[in-house]
Amino acid sequence: MTANPEQRIWFHPPKFWAATNHMRKEEADELLNRVLRMAENSELDRLRQYAFISVGLPKTVTKNPS
Repeated sequence: MTANPEQRIWFHPPKFWAATNHMRKEEADELLNRVLRMAENSELDRLRQYAFISVGLPKTVTKNPS
């Protein structure tokens, strides 16, 4: 089975760490578990609400020829 590239889920650890910097360890663990459950269930719209998650094709930067 091939996954739809437009439904790929990208996790950004630096953004997650920044978002959970002031949380207790238990709160951060629960947030991560919640996000993982959403990913397992393909709840893409709910995942998009988090700044540390991207859904879809990766953004590529194209350089202009000089």
